[in-house]
Amino acid sequence: MIMGLIQLLINGFGAMGRFIAMLPQSPFQNLSGVIGENPYIDAVLWIIPVGQALSLLQAWLTAITLYYAVKVPLRWAKVIQS
Repeated sequence: MIMGLIQLLINGFGAMGRFIAMLPQSPFQNLSGVIGENPYIDAVLWIIPVGQALSLLQAWLTAITLYYAVKVPLRWAKVIQS
C-alpha cells in the first residue's frame, strides 16, 4: 500500500519534470527578434522601462501569492483571527 503510494508520487514527479522540460526557456523568446528589429519600439522601450516594470510586477505578485499561501492555511487552522 505505502510502496504503491510512493511509486505513484515518484511517477507523478517524473511526469511533471518531463512536462517542464518541454517548455521553452522564455515564453518571450520568439518575440525578441521582432522587437529588436524595430527602431521605434527600441526608442519607446528606452523611454519607458518595460522590462523593469515587468520585473517589479513579478516580484510584487510573488510576494502577494506567498502572503496568501501562508495566510489562508493559518486562518483555516484558526492560528490568526483576521
